[in-house]
Amino acid sequence: MEFKLWALILLIADRGGFRRARPGTQGWVLDAGANNGDTAVMLANALRSLRLRVLAIEPLANNVRIGRAKAQRLNNLDVMLAGLGAVNGSVVHYPKHIDDLRGGLFAQIASFRPKDSMGNGTYPVVTIDTLFDAKEDRSLVLAHLDLEGREPDALRGANATFQRDRPV
Repeated sequence: MEFKLWALILLIADRGGFRRARPGTQGWVLDAGANNGDTAVMLANALRSLRLRVLAIEPLANNVRIGRAKAQRLNNLDVMLAGLGAVNGSVVHYPKHIDDLRGGLFAQIASFRPKDSMGNGTYPVVTIDTLFDAKEDRSLVLAHLDLEGREPDALRGANATFQRDRPV
């Protein structure tokens, strides 16, 4: 099903359906819950002709390492170690042993599994409003949030950006 969604989104982009970045800013695509970076790489390649940058956000260090290795060959893809939430600068706990798992689908944290929110591992939380603050030179044109149940928190931290930029 996700492949059909991406095909539709890329068709919308190809036909000029994304909002343009605000004057004087760079257009960005947010891939939150980026996992091992495969979707972020696909987006960076597909949207390069539109001069859009991709910001992949992932809370697990091993997945970030894999994503950053893939991003080295792309000049429009940044990978950040963090999770999205409602309160900038907060932290979320998780079982540290997840970092030892092979990257990809085997290494995920889900809010609907209570044990995934406990442990001695932590990751920093940022808000979408902080990442795309009006003072920054970034406009959000597309937001892909695959946060395993943490989407409501991320949306609470995105009100100003979504109202201003109205991303897909």
